[in-house]
Formats: sequence, structure tokens, C-alpha cells
Amino acid sequence: MQIGWVYSGSGRNPLYTRLVRLARGLRQQGHRIELIGSPGSPLLAEAASLEIKAAPAISSARLSLKSMRQLAGLLRETNLDILHCFSTRDLALTLWASRLAGWNGKIFLSEVDREKLRHLPLGARLLANRISGVLLSSGEEKEALRFRPPWPLQKLHVLPMGIELEQYNPDHYDKLAVRREWNIPGNAIVMGMLSRLHPHKGHMEMLRVVRTVVRKARQPVYFLIAGEAAPEQAAYREALRTYAYEELGLHDEVIFTGYYPEPLRFLAALDIFLYLVHRPTTASTLLQAMAMCLPVVAARSKLTDEFVHEDVSGVLIPVKNPNLLAEASLRLINTPSLRRRLGVAGRIRVEERFQLKHTLARLENLYRSGR
Repeated sequence: MQIGWVYSGSGRNPLYTRLVRLARGLRQQGHRIELIGSPGSPLLAEAASLEIKAAPAISSARLSLKSMRQLAGLLRETNLDILHCFSTRDLALTLWASRLAGWNGKIFLSEVDREKLRHLPLGARLLANRISGVLLSSGEEKEALRFRPPWPLQKLHVLPMGIELEQYNPDHYDKLAVRREWNIPGNAIVMGMLSRLHPHKGHMEMLRVVRTVVRKARQPVYFLIAGEAAPEQAAYREALRTYAYEELGLHDEVIFTGYYPEPLRFLAALDIFLYLVHRPTTASTLLQAMAMCLPVVAARSKLTDEFVHEDVSGVLIPVKNPNLLAEASLRLINTPSLRRRLGVAGRIRVEERFQLKHTLARLENLYRSGR
């Protein structure tokens, strides 16, 4: 199949990484992939370095006549079977360009932003029946969209993020060496979170139990928080630091690393991973932690229920329940055998259900069936 992927984003983010991995995997399966984006995009530069065809055919992320003509021209010049749009922001552009070019191939959409979908221009909404499938990262996302037009339920499909499992080997890292970056002693238990700093990610809920956990644990406990805040969340970042350092006085036990460019190296430093997100996401860091054999404590939701078997591959607790969070944390800290059992079971869960090869097989099937 000849497949064009449309993504006008200009920065690096988890979606960027996912696109590169999927493109490489599909190319290895014999498909021709063409990444269509904005000139100067780091995604296109990365694609070119991997010998994946890159087309700078979108002048901006906005719906403009120039971008529409550029993309329509590309569709006339190529023999693409499929256009896959990886952002709701680019959906109107993709629909109108295909109409302008008289192109009748299949169109797919991923990474649905419900807010942007509500503000989709009327003309684009009228063309939405052109879409062959909407690919969602979890059943929870599907449930949230099922009663929202413009797509019928049969066009909504779940396609979880796939893990390249061979890259997730904790034995490839020197845990003690990584910990020394933050002056953490070798005999300590390290709990951590890996996400951007945002009120919906649960950082404040974690901080509220740190003092209790540190006091009741049988050995030293440290908490690592990796991630940076978007500019509009700078006040939240400062609120977290103020609460941890000034109000709680936890200058040693809580460490904010800021943006950490090597997520697997960060995960290798941990003994327990916390996933306390309030709202549905792709849960990419949750799957990464499980792939690294880490026991996880996760806020219960339809999303986490899909990935974690309670007390088999992780511990699930109600959202915003500090007492149960502290209790679950202490149970894992004080029971090494439980940590090992949950970590191994989490790795097996990813191996059986959430490898990249599973995602690629499902994606190929959806491309071929067109529904």
C-alpha cells in the first residue's frame, strides 16, 4: 500500500516518536510511507534520515488556501491509496484538499481532540463521511466519542500504542549510576512519575502522601518527578515546588528533575511507578513502565483497567484517594516479593497485548478493510 501521513506539528512530543516508529515498522512490512508536513519540521528531517519519503507540502497548520492547494497538488502527483491524518487540527485541511484534488482514497484520523472536533468548520463536518476510520488509543476514548457525531460507532476503532519490547530492558542500565545523578543512596526505594506537569496528572495527589510514606516505610524513600510544565502551567509547577519544599519541608525526599530526555534511563532508576492521571490519555508512560518490569500504582479508570490487571500486573486505586495511595505505596515498599511479582506480570502483559507488532498488524488490517 502507498500511504500518506499528514502531520503539521513542528515540535517533538510522544506522538512524534510514535509516528517515526510506526512508519519504520510499516516500511519494513513492504509498504510505501510518505510523511506530509510543514517545511523545516523535525519530523520530516527524522523521516529523511531513516530514508522515509518526506513531503513538505503544508505551509502552515492553519486551514489556508495555500496549504490546501499544496496538499491537493501532492495528491494529484502521487498514487496514494490512503491518507492518515494524525491531528484533528489537520483534519479540515485533509478533507478539503482531497475534495479539491478529486482524490477518492481512504482517509483515517488518529489523535482525536474533542475540543477541536467541536469547532471543526461546518464545511469540513459535511465532508466527514469521507473518513474510513477513526483510530483511538483506548476503549475509554471510544466510549467518550461514541455519542458524538459525525461518525457512526462502526467507524471508531481502538489502536493502543505499541511497545518495541526489545528496547525495554532494565538490565541495560546501571540503576545505582542513574540514581547518583540525584544523590540518591543505593539502599533507598525510589518512586516516580513521568509526565508533563499539569493538574490532571496527579502530582499534587502524590505529594500529599509523601510525608506519611516516608515516615512509615522501613527504609529510605525518594520521589522523582520527571517532566516540565507548558508555559501556561508555570504557576502550577511553582505551586508543586512550594508545597513540597516550603510547606512540607521535603527538600531531600522529593526531586524535580525537569525535562528528562531519556525516559527509559529515568524508569531504570525507579522501584515503583505512579500513574495518577485524572483524565483519559494514551497511557504511554504506564505501558513503558510495565515494559521495564516496574510495579505500578495507577488511578483507576476505564483506561487503566484495560492495561492493568488489579493485583496481578499492578495496583489500582480510586482517583484522588490519598489514604489508599499511601497504603498501596507502603505495601509495595515493604514487600519486595510483591514488587517483583507485579513487575514481571506487567512485562508479560505488554508482551502479550501491547507490542508494536500487534499495533502494526491491527493498523494494516484497518487500512486494507477501510472500516
